[in-house]
Amino acid sequence: MKVMIPVSGPGLQFPVDPRFGRAPYYAVVDTENPDNAEVFPNPYAFYPSAAGIAAAQLAIQRGVQAVVAPAVGPNASMVLMSAGIRIIPSFGGIARDLVVQLKEGKIPQTAPAGWMPSEKEFLEGQVSALENQLKHLKQWLEELKKQKEVT
Repeated sequence: MKVMIPVSGPGLQFPVDPRFGRAPYYAVVDTENPDNAEVFPNPYAFYPSAAGIAAAQLAIQRGVQAVVAPAVGPNASMVLMSAGIRIIPSFGGIARDLVVQLKEGKIPQTAPAGWMPSEKEFLEGQVSALENQLKHLKQWLEELKKQKEVT
């Protein structure tokens, strides 16, 4: 399944961004082949208004079957749903991990228009994303230390 995910940085190793329309980056990923993900800056992040609608139109142009995001506003939801694009709720986390969960069927596949997580769910998702990011950073740091010892 080809999905679009708002991402807080320029790669799948970054957390899912809580904002759909104003996320700094988007990842377009085929869940069957995530190594070929395309991550690009959001051209609408600083739009004065209707960033979500513009982002939904971008999803249509990119030919995705679903948008995976912690929250999608009602106007963007209507644009997506009218194009037959599903909205898959997520509570954050690292984008790469989210793709794995999608592939394994561990994430519900639809949400109502204007769905947003509760404040508690959102914060729990952000804590989980930060814990995962810290784990990846610690692994990276250990790899760097090992490389330094070799040289």
